[in-house]
This record gives sequence, structure tokens and C-alpha cells, in this order.
Amino acid sequence: DLAAAGIWIRRAAEQGYAQAQVNFGTMYQNGDGVVRKLMKAAEWYSKAAEQGYADGQFYFGQCYQMGYGVAKNLPEAVKWFRKAADQGQVEARNALRSARPPCSFSGCPFLSADGSQFCALHG
Repeated sequence: DLAAAGIWIRRAAEQGYAQAQVNFGTMYQNGDGVVRKLMKAAEWYSKAAEQGYADGQFYFGQCYQMGYGVAKNLPEAVKWFRKAADQGQVEARNALRSARPPCSFSGCPFLSADGSQFCALHG
């Protein structure tokens, strides 16, 4: 019973256990045992991310990448993906390959005029 499990997961999350915070965030993101609320999911992921928990950083980055519960913000997503990837989080490493911010180097030959191409060298 997911609703019953959610009670125990929430208790652990409220006590600051990062893995429980990620699990509770995932419950909110998917609507498993709770009403689906993307803002709540982002809040719980952020608590784990701020503690330096790699999975929390990855999921919080996804929130920014997709606009789940927060304003869509690709540079912020990349920031959190990098933090998680630096700890070896494989999904974050993969996400970095697909979520590069536009290059800020004005002479970059890899950046299209409309900004749709992302630079792997300078970004």
C-alpha cells in the first residue's frame, strides 16, 4: 500500500534523510500514494540536493530541465546535473550531454544564429 508506505517515507524525509526525501519527491512527481504535485516533488528533491545527495541533485536538475514544479531553466538544470555528475551519478552525466546551455563565447563556430545549437567546448 503506497499510501501507508508514504507515511513512513515522509517521516524519514522530515527527519532529513536524503534518500527518503528523494523517494517522497518521486511519490509526488508520479502521484504514487499521494496526489500528484510537481511543486512538492521539486521541494523534496531540493532538500536532498542541498544536502549534497547526488540523486537529489539529479532529480532537482530534471525539475529545472522539464519545468516540473519550478520555472524551466536550463542553466540551473545543468548546474545541478554537474553537481551530481561530479559525484559519479551516471544519469546526470548522460543528462549533461543533452542539456547544454547556449555558448556564451560570441565567436563560437558551433553556435547557430538562433541559439539552437549548443556548444560542447565552451558551454
